Amino acid sequence: DVIQNSKEVLSLLQGKNPAFKPVLAIIQAGDDNLMQEVNQNLAEEAGLNIAHICLPADSSEDEIIDEILKINEDTRIHGLALQISETSFSNKILNALKPEKDVDGVTDVNLGKLVRGDAHECFVSPVARAVIELLEKSGTSRQPFPVDIHVCRAVPSLGSRQVMCGAFGKPQGTVAWVRIGQIVMSIRTKLPNKEYAEFKFPGRQKIHISKKWGFTKFNADEYENMVVEKWLIPDSCGIKYIPNRVNLDGKKILVIGAHGSLEAALQCLFQRKGSMTMSSQWKTPQLQS
Repeated sequence: DVIQNSKEVLSLLQGKNPAFKPVLAIIQAGDDNLMQEVNQNLAEEAGLNIAHICLPADSSEDEIIDEILKINEDTRIHGLALQISETSFSNKILNALKPEKDVDGVTDVNLGKLVRGDAHECFVSPVARAVIELLEKSGTSRQPFPVDIHVCRAVPSLGSRQVMCGAFGKPQGTVAWVRIGQIVMSIRTKLPNKEYAEFKFPGRQKIHISKKWGFTKFNADEYENMVVEKWLIPDSCGIKYIPNRVNLDGKKILVIGAHGSLEAALQCLFQRKGSMTMSSQWKTPQLQS
């Protein structure tokens, strides 16, 4: 459906402007031939041209930004996506993208418009839109019972820190909501940051070190093997519907695993669906000196 819809939209655009040839640039840090092949195949099906820029896996922040700035000024390229490791992401890199070419909706400009409710004026995460569309097609939003959607972030990222901590607890914050009296956990997923772990509840403090990888059901070695075998893809989005369980409010539970700008986009889109309610249970803690 996505491919067919893309073909129809491109056909309409090219009908009005026959010389129009859409080009998406992808900056990739590292040599992942599988992703290159997948991108190329999908682009060919949709009638989209791909410009692949491959940088070394150890490229510096400045080197990545230099490539972004070149593409920003290239009038032949209409969109730009980043495929770099999570450790390479920074606000400086994300906001180097020209908002008009930010097809993943990760810049502060696009996320800010989404949070403000102006989704029609910005790029919204395509993954977040896909999740909403899948839920609607599955009939989740039309069920006779309310659905409690938990967006759980397993791995904090630089992109999510500003979005989550900037809006958390403020009256105008529409990204993270927490009920009064609800337990909120500050979490770190790496042992060197153990000293910052804190159980945010009056009079209590607890540190728990899990053998699992983040909030997954897999042990660390199992998770790493599944990533190598491409059964699991880091930074992707997973959905699990639990039909036979309800929360304390009697609502059915749908768990979505996401983080960073994708999590923020999902939170905002869910708020616009009247028959769905959303809660975000995890807060990224501020760095302590």
